Amino acid sequence: PEWNDGEQFPVPMKGFTYGPPELRIAVYDKDTVGEDEFLGQIFLYGDEVLKMSSKTVMQRKLEGRLGVEKEAVSIQGEIFLTTHVTLEPSFLSVLDKFDLCLPYDVVGLQIVDAHNLPKADRMGLSDPYVVVYWKGEEVA
Repeated sequence: PEWNDGEQFPVPMKGFTYGPPELRIAVYDKDTVGEDEFLGQIFLYGDEVLKMSSKTVMQRKLEGRLGVEKEAVSIQGEIFLTTHVTLEPSFLSVLDKFDLCLPYDVVGLQIVDAHNLPKADRMGLSDPYVVVYWKGEEVA
């Protein structure tokens, strides 16, 4: 699939002083019957996020969940994404959500593409979507 979705999240103005928080991106297959299937996940840590450029597309291989011996669907494939940090003075929707003051830094995240995802549906198809977690909290 090609997603080209973009989300932005606030980060501390002076970087990550108490260790890098994690950005977790989990990929699922949407099912109309039963639970959605977990297809894999990646983690990005503060230093990885801060050093990337919006022009650089990163390819990351999907990983399984810690402590889960065998997933319902085999973990395979990779996702392509970009991140960057900018000073964003007009990000009003996030301003309200996180009760922030202007100006502040924003992490831009764009999920560009995914390759080689397993066909998780009975019909041999897959309807993938991502869930993004910032500092352990679901944000998109």
